[in-house]
Amino acid sequence: MAKVFAPEFSTIPRLAPDSLRLTKPPHPDEGSAASGLPFDIPPALMTELLEAVKGAGVERMATCLLDMIIGQLWAEEMAVWRQWSRPAEGALEPSELRLGLETYRRLGGAVGITRQRLYTLMAGLTTGEQKTAARVFLHLVTPTGRRLRQTLSDLAAYTDLGEGELIPVLHKLAGPEYPILQITAAGDGASELSVYAISHELWAAAI
Repeated sequence: MAKVFAPEFSTIPRLAPDSLRLTKPPHPDEGSAASGLPFDIPPALMTELLEAVKGAGVERMATCLLDMIIGQLWAEEMAVWRQWSRPAEGALEPSELRLGLETYRRLGGAVGITRQRLYTLMAGLTTGEQKTAARVFLHLVTPTGRRLRQTLSDLAAYTDLGEGELIPVLHKLAGPEYPILQITAAGDGASELSVYAISHELWAAAI
């Protein structure tokens, strides 16, 4: 079992699918006792996690997806422990957690967890931004889940929205808090032309 004690999960994509022991980083919504809490990821779960983010293309995206999925699993296991174990044990926090494959599958696997994250992110947008995002998603994902690449002008034409209305929402959806979109160069010699696409198949499936 590999031991990892890090403030972030950035080492995970480079690790083999072996059991891991990590330390939960501090979070503003959690008590100090929860910060630094060790937890294990068993080999079977680690294998499924790495398979789920395969094809992310860049390590930053794979790390971001793993961080999101593992964070949700951690929160779920803590909620279960607090509901069933804490009253009996009288403890403020467990000594460690073990993230379970059953919990992962009960939450719908990587797609289910990503969809829940999508709902949370959309709830953080204004009503107008939510409507704009919904219209944009219609033209970035096919009904069968295939991702599409669109320029800003094409999105403006498809959504019947002005480019000035789209740009703030598109860049928010591509930011560190909302890593749903990926912005790249068109690749056709028009270096100043940006292309927008859903960043990973998991987000496409969630949408």
